[in-house]
Amino acid sequence: YSAQPFTSGYVWDAFDAIRHIRYGRLWAQADVPFTRFTADVKRQQLPAITWLTTNLAFSEHPPASMCAAENWTAEQVNAIMRSRYWKSTAIVLTWDDFGGFYDQIAPPVINNVGFGPRVPAIVISPYARSGFVAHTTYDFGSILSFIEDVFRLPHLAGNNLSVPSISGMFNFKK
Repeated sequence: YSAQPFTSGYVWDAFDAIRHIRYGRLWAQADVPFTRFTADVKRQQLPAITWLTTNLAFSEHPPASMCAAENWTAEQVNAIMRSRYWKSTAIVLTWDDFGGFYDQIAPPVINNVGFGPRVPAIVISPYARSGFVAHTTYDFGSILSFIEDVFRLPHLAGNNLSVPSISGMFNFKK
């Protein structure tokens, strides 16, 4: 779910950057307007894995309203929490920016690109460890590693094999 082509926020549509999806038969399933998300939740028509990005107006990027963006995010999370999906869902709320120069800890150096500044993430799930703050160094690939583990998928190429999964943020023995 993302902003549509030629609209603000479309730059965050990750599937547009994956050639075999963008120019293949999967594009019709991948290019879904973000405005359809809550309706698809109500119709019980979500795929097993869903990525949700918004347009600029609800993105928390300046000059957009932070309040409007936070309200929009809460609306999407609440839609899932009130649905049949909730009992088997893990929502990973994260951002593409670090939010300012507040961080006093320099990121570890792993290569010439490095991790860059720390980016916040919040795990929302009935299986999330209550009150838990992770101190593990993750990257965006950690979310993908978790998905690969949960769905028993082969790991993708690249540094994905070396990044830790976010699985430690969950307690599946509830």
